Amino acid sequence: SSGTDWHKYKLDFTHYPEELGLGLEAHFPDYEKLGVNDDAIFVSGNYYPITKGTGKYVGITAIDKVPLLSGGPANLLYQEFFAGKSVFPLNQFDSGSTQYFAEATGDTTLRIHAVTDVLTDPQRETFDLDVPQYESPVPVPQLGDFTPADPVGSRIMTGVWRDGSAWVAHGILDPAIGDGENVARWYEVATNNFPEAEPTLVQSGNVDPGPDLHAWMPAIAADGAGNMAIGFALGGPNQYLGAGFTGRLATDPLGETVLPVAELAAGEGGYSLVSGTRNRWGDYTGMVIDPSDDTTFWVMNEY
Repeated sequence: SSGTDWHKYKLDFTHYPEELGLGLEAHFPDYEKLGVNDDAIFVSGNYYPITKGTGKYVGITAIDKVPLLSGGPANLLYQEFFAGKSVFPLNQFDSGSTQYFAEATGDTTLRIHAVTDVLTDPQRETFDLDVPQYESPVPVPQLGDFTPADPVGSRIMTGVWRDGSAWVAHGILDPAIGDGENVARWYEVATNNFPEAEPTLVQSGNVDPGPDLHAWMPAIAADGAGNMAIGFALGGPNQYLGAGFTGRLATDPLGETVLPVAELAAGEGGYSLVSGTRNRWGDYTGMVIDPSDDTTFWVMNEY
């Protein structure tokens, strides 16, 4: 349906994976993420059986962007299903026909996906980039007799592509710290016009809020000057779950968030929304740059 400013679409994303050898029976996309470039709207998701069946895998769908802007038809340009999990489409500020994605694989690897020429001859290529070691984050304790919050793994949860750099982040344990507390790990990756050339790691760092504190569920953004801000969930055994933020200037030493961690919002009570044995917190946070000035960062989180 269409209105003056908004156009609403309903698309059937049901998929049957038998021919690809990825599973059996009807699947649906969960943990859907949205990316946009000059040519298309990209939707990624983790596909799971709807009611019965087997197999878990990733799907990427691209929809022609231009007709959508005026309420026209949703024309599918590209769709691919493959083994993987949580392939995050970057929020792209640069012009171009290549859409980048990031995926955390293994414990020392960041996989960069590139979908090229989506209007004419779409192809997906990948590159595995070596990064500092990370481990899955641990459940986050909270003040009082409440179940620790589920950190939802080390999947990439946020990312932007701007001025040739991919900025991405996830919640992890860093074995080099060794204190058993989660940190928000961030990366700047030069994409180098991949797949024409290989991506390279420019810098990476951790947001470590301090003793008895965990940072997880990050959201990241960068402005046109190369300054970066990152928001995240903030919690620990001596406080209720809340939210924090920090950042860095482009002139700061590589790998450092020089600005002190600040509390965005203090938790006001214990959190308990247990499903089975998991006390899910999140799963989503947000950080965007204000288009009116390209200097103001807006962060969204729970508390």
